[in-house]
Amino acid sequence: MNKYTVVVLWWTSGFGKWLAEYIINNFRDLVDVTITWVNVEKWSHVALEIWATFSNNNIEAVKGKDVVIVSVTINNTLKVIEDIAPHIKPWAVLADVTSVKIWPSEYMQKFTAKDVLVIPTHPMFWPFIKTIASQIFVLTPADDVKQDHRYQWLKTYLSQKWANVYESTPLEHDKMMAVVQWLTHFNMLTIWETIRRLDFDIGLSQKFISPVYKLMTASVWRYLSQNPSLYADIQMNNPEVLKVHDVFMEVATDFNTYAKQKNVDSFVKLVEDSHKHFGEWSEEWQRYTDKIIYLMSTQVNKIKKNIWEEAIFENIYTKDVTEWEISKFENNKVYLNNWKVLDINEWIIL
Repeated sequence: MNKYTVVVLWWTSGFGKWLAEYIINNFRDLVDVTITWVNVEKWSHVALEIWATFSNNNIEAVKGKDVVIVSVTINNTLKVIEDIAPHIKPWAVLADVTSVKIWPSEYMQKFTAKDVLVIPTHPMFWPFIKTIASQIFVLTPADDVKQDHRYQWLKTYLSQKWANVYESTPLEHDKMMAVVQWLTHFNMLTIWETIRRLDFDIGLSQKFISPVYKLMTASVWRYLSQNPSLYADIQMNNPEVLKVHDVFMEVATDFNTYAKQKNVDSFVKLVEDSHKHFGEWSEEWQRYTDKIIYLMSTQVNKIKKNIWEEAIFENIYTKDVTEWEISKFENNKVYLNNWKVLDINEWIIL
């Protein structure tokens, strides 16, 4: 049986690698995968590890392929699309996984032949996940693409894997991302840089910490641990973003001014106005945060109830399982009678 040929133009070290591995692991008998990278010495060995073919030439790599997926940095996406598009064979599929959708969508349609199926895509998750279940895929195809059986197959496959699939337009996507993604990044990065400039003892703060504060700081750190170049690309390659920045700065100035003036009424009114505006969502958001806090406290309570009892623990990353008697629980550490120490941020009690 002839295999489908797939090339992942992988000039970003994170998602491109995840994508190539996912395709190979789930369709190993159906596809031959090629990955590309500019650095031969650094990345050619990775192709061997994941059973892919390696190329450091994008144009040569896409020739004759059935599926071409662009997974490069945002600031390189348009140039790469323009370079490779004329070399994609008729009736092939061309997709991208860029966080911006207007410009890549326009370029893919402009520079490819009319019979090439263009599927602009935004998988909204980081490349360390083990499953796509519950993850969000935003698809922004042209209307005629939606009727193509290959596009319908993609939607069906993602849904059957329990992913959340949402069809949108490139413009709607970019407007949504300016708030949903980029405002969140801007806020999170600002919080952490503020803490740094205050010379704040984050370690000492753990002794004063509440579950909500810990959830907030952990979320901020999760963003801070990602590729800073990606954040720069995200902030600077969508014209909708700067509009959001301006409103953010305006609101921050308002709160700052009212605090300096000790203007309680104006400060309270801003908070109350927001509460009223989003009131219909308050119950859902309250339940969501309550569930997270409940799950955290339930784990601790379960551990405490099993002191001097045998218990089973599973590592959330490796799925390794260990079973032993618990001797002590202290500072988020579980001490077992075999001298092993487990961090409850990494292990769960079953």
